[in-house]
Amino acid sequence: MSHVTEAEVQADGLISARSSVHFMSSLYAGQNMTCIVKHPSLEAPETRTIHIPVHKAPLLSVSLVRQRDSPLWLAVCRCRGVRVGKNLAWVLPENAKSQTSLHSEYEGRMLEARLTYQFPLALHEGQDLTCVYQFENGITEKKTFHVPRYYIASVRVLNHTTPLQSRYSPQPVVYRLSVHENHQNQKILLHVEGNVPEYELSCKRSDGSLVPMEGAAMILQSELTDKVVYTCCASFYHHTAAVSIQVEVINEDEQFVLVTMICISSASAILLILAITLCVFCKTNSRTDYKKRESVSALTALMQEPTSLQLKKPTVTEKDSKEYAQLVSYSIVIDVKSTV
Repeated sequence: MSHVTEAEVQADGLISARSSVHFMSSLYAGQNMTCIVKHPSLEAPETRTIHIPVHKAPLLSVSLVRQRDSPLWLAVCRCRGVRVGKNLAWVLPENAKSQTSLHSEYEGRMLEARLTYQFPLALHEGQDLTCVYQFENGITEKKTFHVPRYYIASVRVLNHTTPLQSRYSPQPVVYRLSVHENHQNQKILLHVEGNVPEYELSCKRSDGSLVPMEGAAMILQSELTDKVVYTCCASFYHHTAAVSIQVEVINEDEQFVLVTMICISSASAILLILAITLCVFCKTNSRTDYKKRESVSALTALMQEPTSLQLKKPTVTEKDSKEYAQLVSYSIVIDVKSTV
């Protein structure tokens, strides 16, 4: 430890002595330092002791802030402590432009140094940003945070719709939606799919005029025009997604006539199908009865063939009866014919 001793003679002839010592408080934190004064006029040396306090290590923290009135995001690195220097720095990728600013302010005995960095979200989206603080003894401390990667997948219409062309067409898909005529404040409900924390949703007609919104719902006024295309767009900084909706106005009288015609056509088709089914069933039954009758008649004819002993037995004399009985034998064979 280096020290300096100074002596000064005052006007009254007294001598004032001062001894100063310079040291790093971090090396002797928590210890006592004693100053000893020896003089012949003193019976014993005088001592004065001071305690070197233990300083807490500076607290380093990083955060990401979205600015309301600016398209730029703000990365903030804070270092707070008793003896905080200004050795703060951002470790940025090579493509980053340095737009940093350092601010320091005291709160009692505590000093807070704040280093900010402004950047557009698209520049560091999905990357890590690191803040480094270097202590007096050369030791460094780092804090890193991750910039999220956001996306908006699509804007869906929750009302019942039908696409006007294939989803695989290179042209944007236009969804058709039907609303009632002369109904006030009809709503088209929308849903934004993605991981963005918030978004701006706006809808406009094909002529460019804006449509009033209520949260995530588009409000249709009573003055509706048939087959008008509305485009709704959701945005979050450089992320966007849109959907096109063709609104068709349905007249209730025309709708009733259309439903009636559909019901009559459906009933006629059902009756026609029943009639055809009945005819096929009757024809199948008649053909089956005919085949059964044909099989029975064949069997009846076979059974009615002359098989009586009186018809089959030839006229013989009593003399030849014994010989004839030995030569003639009878057998009955039933042959059933079937067309199956």
